[in-house]
Amino acid sequence: MISKVLLFISLAFLIACQSTFSQHNSGPSSFLDSLLSKDHYNVELLDFETKNPDKKKEVTVVVRTTGLVKASRNAQVVTFSTAEDKLKFFESLKVDLQNETVLFRNDTIPFLDDINAPASSPFGEWHGYIWQKTRSNNTNESDIIVIDNQTYQSIEVDFGKVRNNNKFLLRIKYRDVDQGKSKAQFDAACYLN
Repeated sequence: MISKVLLFISLAFLIACQSTFSQHNSGPSSFLDSLLSKDHYNVELLDFETKNPDKKKEVTVVVRTTGLVKASRNAQVVTFSTAEDKLKFFESLKVDLQNETVLFRNDTIPFLDDINAPASSPFGEWHGYIWQKTRSNNTNESDIIVIDNQTYQSIEVDFGKVRNNNKFLLRIKYRDVDQGKSKAQFDAACYLN
């Protein structure tokens, strides 16, 4: 009897482990394919509020605006369109499911890694994937970095699913610095429903 119970517990444990493993290792293409399967999304554009300015860790997420974004799929490439002015950045975003790349402002961003964000993140605990590209004039890591001479561009796009509200998260971070001076900076986060 005890051996049957142990066998049952072992099988249940293996099934649970496989289920958890397959959810987190399904890969970015299949994750995005299921996420971007609709032809339109109700988007909640988010803002970050600091409750106590002295403690930067106390950041909450609030909805700044909402709107509708349409998604179009041409073969394995997903593009977006919207009439909402505050969501126009979606029109600069393309997702190439076949090549596991994201395009933002006509710049191809390669897949970097998966992410398991802790509950302490502004969005709470979430799992997803990161695409990132950085260009810099600092080609030698042993060089001394002079901030005033730095020229770089960094683009990061994150797609994920938030555990506590079951919403899909999109975050785009873009920064362009020329000779130490910021030319452009963009940080947008939103939920796709």
